[in-house]
Amino acid sequence: MHEPCGGGRGQGLHDEHAHALVIRTDCPLANVSAVPETVVLRQFAHLDFEEDLDAIADAAREAGRDFEITVQRVDSSDPHVRGATGRSILEVVASGAGSYAFGKVADAIIAKARSSWKARHKPNHWPRTHIVKILGPDGEVLREVKVSDDPPTQPAPLSEHPPPGASAEKSG
Repeated sequence: MHEPCGGGRGQGLHDEHAHALVIRTDCPLANVSAVPETVVLRQFAHLDFEEDLDAIADAAREAGRDFEITVQRVDSSDPHVRGATGRSILEVVASGAGSYAFGKVADAIIAKARSSWKARHKPNHWPRTHIVKILGPDGEVLREVKVSDDPPTQPAPLSEHPPPGASAEKSG
């Protein structure tokens, strides 16, 4: 038989004969509703990550099927909207930041943002830096990842750094 709700070990959820976990609907503890964790993908400024936002959201949904994933695009008609900035920023705000499951979602978002950027940009073409910011529920920055490549470093002109031995005086 089932133990009564709240009595003994397992708080009414243990069936002694079957040695299995049984969900009791007559127990107040069993009526706790699960609120899904949410992840919001939010543009920092108008058109940030616009070309990739839907694909990034799909990758997040695939990685975290138990999360409610929403996208907040900047409304260009809003008079307070930020215009284009020197960096393209995607803010990711999560109610369950810090959990293993959210970590998998964040990793999927970053990977998709990085692969989308690489697939869309030509070599030697360096648009704005693209950054994904992972924010906690209170807005604190938990992680900031640059998903775009840096331009290659340019060698210094020879006039600034002559080759070794070129400026050394010969001693006789």
